[in-house]
Amino acid sequence: MAGFEETLRSGFISMGRNVEEFERQWAAYCGVKYALGTSNGTCSIELILRAIGVEGTTVIVPSHTFIASAAAAIHAGAKVIFVDCQRETFQMSPQDLRRKIRSDTKAVLLVHMSGIISPHIEEIRDICREHGASLIEDAAHAHGATIDGRKAGSLGRAASFSFFSTKVLTTGEGGMVTTDDEKLYETV
Repeated sequence: MAGFEETLRSGFISMGRNVEEFERQWAAYCGVKYALGTSNGTCSIELILRAIGVEGTTVIVPSHTFIASAAAAIHAGAKVIFVDCQRETFQMSPQDLRRKIRSDTKAVLLVHMSGIISPHIEEIRDICREHGASLIEDAAHAHGATIDGRKAGSLGRAASFSFFSTKVLTTGEGGMVTTDDEKLYETV
């Protein structure tokens, strides 16, 4: 209770040392160098996509996601290409990704729906590398999710988390960008 009262008296409910400490701890928790708090998860995705320069290019988004994933790409100036999802996992189909990725695809937005990280992440990562596209994680529902000993938020070039009231971990509102890419972090 004392920490809550101290925060209220500081006048900095949404900024300041508490947010900086949360960013530092979140980066460590996810196993990345950088984390940056944002107003919400959708904003986090859009900031990442703007930082990597998707305007005038295409961004691949799975067909099974919330509208915010595609909206963020559109707001960043990209054309969205939807990729089918696998019935068994509800995750992006690597086969359909191979069919739909284009020479102007700048990013593949991998959505960890319901906290599930695609069991085909290595194949998806390889497809991204082959085509020079950045793998971006929409980890809005994947706080703490792991695959092969690695946490969501550390699997692609950058990731977006949401702390909205319906998420696994909530701050009422807010989002977070995680990355090991210093230039991307500074741009965001």
